[in-house]
Amino acid sequence: MKSTTGRVTTVVLTLLIGTSSLLAQIHSATEPIEIRGQVRYAQGNAPAENIIVRLEKLSGGFVAEERTDRLGKFQFSGLEPIQYFIAIRQFGFREIRREVNLVMTSAEYLQFQLLADDSSKSAGLAQTRIVDANVSAEARKEFEKGEAAIFEQKLDEGIRHLEKAVALYPNFLEAELRLGAWRRKENLPPKPGRWLKR
Repeated sequence: MKSTTGRVTTVVLTLLIGTSSLLAQIHSATEPIEIRGQVRYAQGNAPAENIIVRLEKLSGGFVAEERTDRLGKFQFSGLEPIQYFIAIRQFGFREIRREVNLVMTSAEYLQFQLLADDSSKSAGLAQTRIVDANVSAEARKEFEKGEAAIFEQKLDEGIRHLEKAVALYPNFLEAELRLGAWRRKENLPPKPGRWLKR
């Protein structure tokens, strides 16, 4: 009986040592565990800059957030060897959610394409309606054209329409704020309007 117990103990110890050495081979201490990737717009395939990419544990819980760079790239480093979700939620585009398993591999490279969400396009534009009753119909129309162009990634055209809306109605605060934000995003020099001169 003692020899059978001794054999079982030896087998169990051998299995434990073998399993731990196998896990050590999956992820070495010098090998970084990371997720890298790139986000592009499906229409035109241009890199999607300044998009928030969220990393969550598969078991639940927030891990980190990164913004894509000018090439649409992002990176999460120093991760645990577990399973994760990558989530991208950008207004006007379909939500992306993908599982990433870093248990058996130390790095994963992902590519995503942002697809326009046609159902939110009309809703998104409807939410940007002007509240100021003094805005002329012509200025309002230019503002809406600007918003639609920017939504379709036609930033130069959108900025031109917003500038025209401000020229038609100089007290158009919402148009000036949007114009200033997009000029800053495009690294264009500011054009101070009535509100910014104060």
